[in-house]
Amino acid sequence: MRKKERIKEFTNKLAEYWEKVPDWRFGQLIVNVLETCKRDPFFYEDDEMLQVFEEYFNENIKTRKRENETEDII
Repeated sequence: MRKKERIKEFTNKLAEYWEKVPDWRFGQLIVNVLETCKRDPFFYEDDEMLQVFEEYFNENIKTRKRENETEDII
């Protein structure tokens, strides 16, 4: 059985990522990140999914800062 504690850890980290794009609705956040998955996200373990978020935001936030954009990442 999986540990319940992982849920809070995951959602806290998810909140950190979402706060980087506060104008996005939840659906926008999920669709934008999940479309970068290399396989069906249904099969990702929690740590793998957090890695997908990490890679998405590292790549896109660096690009955004470099271009000095004021609009959301699309």
